[in-house]
Amino acid sequence: MGKSVKTSRWFDRLSLRHQFMYTSILILVCTIGATLLTWGLSTLYVFKAPGGFPAPANYYEQQIPKILSYVRKNNEALLNPASRQAVDQVIPLEGIDYQVMGIAGDVRYGTIAKRLIPSREELLHRINTTGRDEGKFIRYVPIINQEQELRGAIVLRYRLDLLASNPDKQLFMALFVVVNMAMPLIYLTIFTFFFGQVFSRKIKPPIAKLIEGAHRIERRDLDFEMEEIKGAKELKELGDAFEEMRRALYDSLDREWRSEQARREMVAAIAHDLRTPLTIIQGHAENLRDSETIRPERLHKYVNTILQNTGRSIRLLEEMTGLSEIEHPDFSLLPEPVDVASFIAQKTEEYTLLCSRKKIVLSSTCEDMRPSPKRMCLDAHRLGQVLDNVIANSIRFTPDYGSIRWNVRISEERIDFEITDSGPGFTAQDVRMVFNKFYKGDSSRSVEKGHAGLGLYTCYTLIQKHGGEIIAENNPDGGASIRFWINKLFC
Repeated sequence: MGKSVKTSRWFDRLSLRHQFMYTSILILVCTIGATLLTWGLSTLYVFKAPGGFPAPANYYEQQIPKILSYVRKNNEALLNPASRQAVDQVIPLEGIDYQVMGIAGDVRYGTIAKRLIPSREELLHRINTTGRDEGKFIRYVPIINQEQELRGAIVLRYRLDLLASNPDKQLFMALFVVVNMAMPLIYLTIFTFFFGQVFSRKIKPPIAKLIEGAHRIERRDLDFEMEEIKGAKELKELGDAFEEMRRALYDSLDREWRSEQARREMVAAIAHDLRTPLTIIQGHAENLRDSETIRPERLHKYVNTILQNTGRSIRLLEEMTGLSEIEHPDFSLLPEPVDVASFIAQKTEEYTLLCSRKKIVLSSTCEDMRPSPKRMCLDAHRLGQVLDNVIANSIRFTPDYGSIRWNVRISEERIDFEITDSGPGFTAQDVRMVFNKFYKGDSSRSVEKGHAGLGLYTCYTLIQKHGGEIIAENNPDGGASIRFWINKLFC
């Protein structure tokens, strides 16, 4: 029993190709064994059959020496038709046809009526030879006189096959030959069907499990675990792949659910963040509407407040719209050849202008490590979006008269960026969560500055799509530091 189980387990670990090969060999071995056994039993039956063992296929050829002895004994006397009765007694007419002819090939008598030799010369040519005629062997035996002169010939025609050698048992021998010749095919069919059924019963359960699993997935029921599939190596691999697919679908649906939750949270967060500026805008607008007379300085203050909160609302909506675009499944970067040094110089000018409003000193360096500087394939728009968010974040939390340092290093395959500032730096919680969606750190400062906590999350997402990485940390000398790198793209 234990050996049988081990054999079954060994067979289950084989590939379908090897199982089919071994099954085919087993079918062939069983077919050969059963055929040989049948042939042996058939032969044994023939030996024991009534009437004795059948004559061999060359039975009549074995009678030739006896006939030749009779011919040499009687010779020229055989040319006399009166010898026919005696000749008929010597030659087994049921299996051998004969013809006695003269020296010129003329027919004297025999069971072959048609003339076989047209002339004396032809007879001399064929005497003592064996040939074929109408599928039978034909032998030309000379008839000579006492002076050893050729006087004629006796032609013997016979077949070399089992049926012809057993005229009284032809039906039995025909069935014997046909059945025994057909036994390999019969056994091959029987064993193929039998082992085919065994093989089918072996692989049907695992296939049924896979089909049931597919139906459950079709019904969107992913809360199950696929049982281990046995039966063949390929089936096990298919079962493992199916389980991996189920888990991937389960995880995908879970991510989809989480994404939907995040979307709802985003909508709620944006609605919450928009409520404050819109309330302020509404209050100032109502004051303007209800005031019959208003001093110019107060009017200017109201209008500025309305404009500031309108811009704040617009920025919040732009962040939400931009993030939705980036997170869309069809989103892809649009790389193009970019002169990186010129791009960095242009952005430096823009950020210098922004820093000047708070008297912040911006210093930048760009180090190109390549032997021969050339254009690099990048999505300049998205890279600019990342830099805008990181620099804006540094400016937001850097005090007046502070400093921001921006270092860029360009290599053959990637670009490294480091932005450090003299602001308060990150808290321990900030370092862990600063790239999370909707994370704002100090909520009072976030509301004051008017952002929804999506800027650095957008940077994180875009840098991942560039095949890079972004890290937030604190400088040993104080202040925050953002380091990230991106790979070059293919245009």
